Amino acid sequence: MTPATEHVCPLCHGAGKFSLVGWIARIRIEQLPEDYQLLARVIGLELTVKLARELKSVHLYLMKPDNVFKAAIIAEIKERYATSGPEQLFKPRLIALEMGVSERFVYDIIADKQDRDRQLEMFSAENCD
Repeated sequence: MTPATEHVCPLCHGAGKFSLVGWIARIRIEQLPEDYQLLARVIGLELTVKLARELKSVHLYLMKPDNVFKAAIIAEIKERYATSGPEQLFKPRLIALEMGVSERFVYDIIADKQDRDRQLEMFSAENCD
């Protein structure tokens, strides 16, 4: 028999505990509805059950990660570029692989930052005599 796992009760909003006894081990991913199967294959069966219990009857639509995380990825690329130097080289190919974007995307972000920096320099106090 599988040992019980304690979880915070979603109905009590953390005030109580409930136990997930070995009944989860009896569930086969193939028995689940297709959406649940997708979740279980990505995050595991126990987390799928937890999501289903805590978000019951909630319809979720997961947008392409490119759209959801784009602003954070751009900010990270800009920061890494700004803090790069001889001791910490900026490596667009490695950054692209790490962040799941194309190398061209990384270069476009750098080029955009360089263009904006040049525009700011043109209108700085020193150049407006």
